[in-house]
Amino acid sequence: MKLKINTLCCIGIASAAMPILNSCKESQPVAQKRPDFPATVVTRGNTVITNEFSAEIESRKVIEIRSRATGYISKMLVKEGSEVKKGQTIAQIDPEEYQQAVNMASAAVLSAEASLQNAKLEVEKLTPLVEKNIVSKFQLETAQSNLLASQAALKQAKANLRDARINLSYTTIKSPVSGVIGRLDIFPGSLLQAGGLVTEVSEKGDAFAYFSMDEKKFIDMTKGIEGADINERVAKLPAIEFVMVDGTVYPEKGHLEVASGIINKNTGSVQLKGVFPNPQAKLRSGSSGKIRIPLEYNDVLIIPKKSTFELQDKKMVYKVVGDSVVRSKAIDVIGETEFDYTVGGGIAQGDTIVLDGLRRIKEGDIIEPVITTSVTDTTTNE
Repeated sequence: MKLKINTLCCIGIASAAMPILNSCKESQPVAQKRPDFPATVVTRGNTVITNEFSAEIESRKVIEIRSRATGYISKMLVKEGSEVKKGQTIAQIDPEEYQQAVNMASAAVLSAEASLQNAKLEVEKLTPLVEKNIVSKFQLETAQSNLLASQAALKQAKANLRDARINLSYTTIKSPVSGVIGRLDIFPGSLLQAGGLVTEVSEKGDAFAYFSMDEKKFIDMTKGIEGADINERVAKLPAIEFVMVDGTVYPEKGHLEVASGIINKNTGSVQLKGVFPNPQAKLRSGSSGKIRIPLEYNDVLIIPKKSTFELQDKKMVYKVVGDSVVRSKAIDVIGETEFDYTVGGGIAQGDTIVLDGLRRIKEGDIIEPVITTSVTDTTTNE
């Protein structure tokens, strides 16, 4: 009987212990799987990056056309923005007053010529009479003085006529060069003073697109280019494009020149200019646009744009440290294409960075990076 009781006790104890054992088993932690995130390994490669800079156009020469006569405008023969040829009439000042001056000067010349002719006849008449002592020598000398005075009067009358005709010609205002008419602030009926500005003409020929470039960007751009000086190195840069204000690309390609060899100490920038052929005068002084400079970069770090995010105006990536821990890193972007960034620092070749899903992770998260080589996928960082 004693043995039987012990057996029953053991069975009871074992039955009571079962829930406790099961409870202990259930409370043991279960290892969770790390979340998968697409990742890529940073590599080096070659790329062509197009840099854009805001620029303003200036023609090779802008000519101010000013009036040399005073009067009321009777005709305007051009419009703003129209093309003109050298010698083409732009405007006409009412010539009536100047024509009257020419008529009066012409009459004065005729009168002086008649007086001169009479003086000559008088001298010719008196000369033999003096030789015969019929008239006094004094009379001949007086006639000769009158002849000299008549000659001087005729010379002055002809000079006055020449000046009057020149002044009359000034009433027809012509373009001194072929080019494009600028702004017009005068109209028929306007009073134009001598010396007053009629308009400006932008001469045809090359057009210059002036712009500034950061000193560091300029050094990077010309690095590795051989040349005796800065002008030679810039001249070896590739052909450039000009994007007009409406977004269209100007059909003629241009080249770069140094506008000023001095770096602006206030802005730390270099003044450059793009030189573009402008046979049709499509590029006009005062217009604006953008210069495009394609630059080739060899053996540089290239990462997909979608692997980056912005933090306080800095471009950032999530670098995978070890094999799973996420750490944010600021990167130095030196250029970009449609899908990629060219990086100058902050990460190194061989680093693993998160490629997608950046909004679902944070600093210090533990992930399972799934390496992919895709760099042009347009999936957004959700």
